[in-house]
Amino acid sequence: MVDLDFYKKTDGFIAGVDEVGRGPLAGPVVGACALIKGSPAKVEKALNFLAELGITDSKKLTDKKRKILLEKLAINLEMEIEKKDDFQKNWHLQIEGCEVHLRIDEKSPQEIDKINILQASLSAMKESFLGLYSPKGAKKKGSLLIDGNKSFEIPHSDVRVHTLVKGDSKSTVIGLASILAKVYRDEFMSLMSKEYPYYDFEKNAGYPTQKHREAIANHGITPIHRKSFKGVKEFVEVSKL
Repeated sequence: MVDLDFYKKTDGFIAGVDEVGRGPLAGPVVGACALIKGSPAKVEKALNFLAELGITDSKKLTDKKRKILLEKLAINLEMEIEKKDDFQKNWHLQIEGCEVHLRIDEKSPQEIDKINILQASLSAMKESFLGLYSPKGAKKKGSLLIDGNKSFEIPHSDVRVHTLVKGDSKSTVIGLASILAKVYRDEFMSLMSKEYPYYDFEKNAGYPTQKHREAIANHGITPIHRKSFKGVKEFVEVSKL
């Protein structure tokens, strides 16, 4: 179990971050973090519990399975997102005597257009971690695993940052973060489909399917489209006419 190996290097906490939504033409890019802390024996038990529950790369799971897994952890994103203003982006769980903290952060289409999708993805992941990491003056040891091969720094800390290609399949904490981000983004885009009914967002989550491209051509772009992306930018000037 790679999580436990990285945890033992610092003996503080193990955290994993992942992002969802780099490829779509519309909607935010979403970063999520899962952080576990406790004694080595309890952390191992918590990681085993999550692995046995079926936590893995969100892409390997059906939409129904992803939701069921979160509901087993007492998280119902569909219900929470419908509340809109009351939606929380932090969760605190107790698993096998360990503290398990979860957080979502996102970057809007406007932010993506401003700083580019790679930087927006890294920023969303970084902020999801920083929202849980609060050393309060003292340096706090721990290991942070980032899915992929791109990294970011956590300045003035004792956090060891590691990139892990295909980390959502290799790491339980990254897998949990990926599920959280995926379910949140899909539910958000489903909600957006009610405001913008022509684009089939409830089925394509903003990805460039044929029906989505046809809707852009026929109806123009929406405020949640990424104007810097190919397939959208060609219609920006048209939408202003």
